[in-house]
Amino acid sequence: MNVSVGNQTGLDIIEDKAVQAVFCLLYTSIFVLGLFGNVLVCYVVGRNRAMHTVTNCFITNLALSDILLCTLAVPFTPLYSFLGESLHNYIK
Repeated sequence: MNVSVGNQTGLDIIEDKAVQAVFCLLYTSIFVLGLFGNVLVCYVVGRNRAMHTVTNCFITNLALSDILLCTLAVPFTPLYSFLGESLHNYIK
């Protein structure tokens, strides 16, 4: 397998289908676990009246921002890596 160095073009490791499958598996598990865990935090703090403290409101706010990060950034990271030059040319 050739690796791109400088201006030389070759087969990049990210173009390998096995590497892409591993990336998809890892990013899917990050996405699912991130959403599930953070939604669970928001649910527990929201439903339990005794958990309505300033600290838990701050933690809930962090969980909400992490939910946004999981939904808006995590799915696009492997796509950006897989598409590579074709995406760069499309944006320009």
